[in-house]
Order: sequence, then structure tokens, then C-alpha cells
Amino acid sequence: MPQDLALLEAEDIVTADKAACRPIADMMSVSPQHRRNGMVWATLKPQDAPADATPGSLTLTSHEDKAARAWMAQLKQALSDCTEFTATPERAWTHRFSVRPLASVKAGDDSVSYVLTNTLAPDGKGNVMSVIRTGGAFATS
Repeated sequence: MPQDLALLEAEDIVTADKAACRPIADMMSVSPQHRRNGMVWATLKPQDAPADATPGSLTLTSHEDKAARAWMAQLKQALSDCTEFTATPERAWTHRFSVRPLASVKAGDDSVSYVLTNTLAPDGKGNVMSVIRTGGAFATS
């Protein structure tokens, strides 16, 4: 279902403590290095899912084609160089994340997939992230 609230608010300028991890942290930031031209998002949950089931999400963003290609190249490099980082936004929370690359999905012009895990997650489970680029658009789930 489409959301009424913003996915990212003005305070969600996320920084990473390691420069190599910035492209991954930028996926959570309202002010990434490569500016978004537009963004929509929705949460997804099967109709028969239990009420307390954690929903998934889908985000669609548009970028200048050159910027989208550059960000995707930087994400690929980050997935080679970044295994963990601390993310801090202006909202004043701080979380430590571990990053594990996965095989990319066969979709779009280019893609990356990875597991992003908050090190404080009680179950130790992370979120599987797939970023698919088609031209200047990203689909992220």
C-alpha cells in the first residue's frame, strides 16, 4: 500500500563512519551523494500474513542516467570494500550495520544484492536488499 508519510524526512541525512560504505549508507539518506529527482515507496505484506508480520518495502527512485550509473558502480565497489559501518543521521540515532554481498538478481540494466544487518537486531537477521537499475531509475526492495 502506498504510504502517507515520507519515507525519508529532512533529518534523515545519514552518514557512514567509513568512506567506503557511503554508497550503502546513502541508500538510507535523504541527501545522497547522487541526488534523486523523485521517489515513491510502499510497504508490502501478503493479505493473509499475521498482523505482527514485518512488511517488506519497495522504493522507486529516479536519477539522471549518469548519476544512476555512477551510484551503481559505487555500490558494487562498496560491497567489495565495506563489511560493517556505523550510520548516523541528523535525527540523532546511531546504528552499526554489517554488510554481506549476495549474487545480484538478473534484472534491469544492472543490479546488486546484499544483506544489511543491524548488529543490535535481537534475532540477528538482516534485510536482503536488491537494487535494480534500469536507465536512470532504481527499484530497491
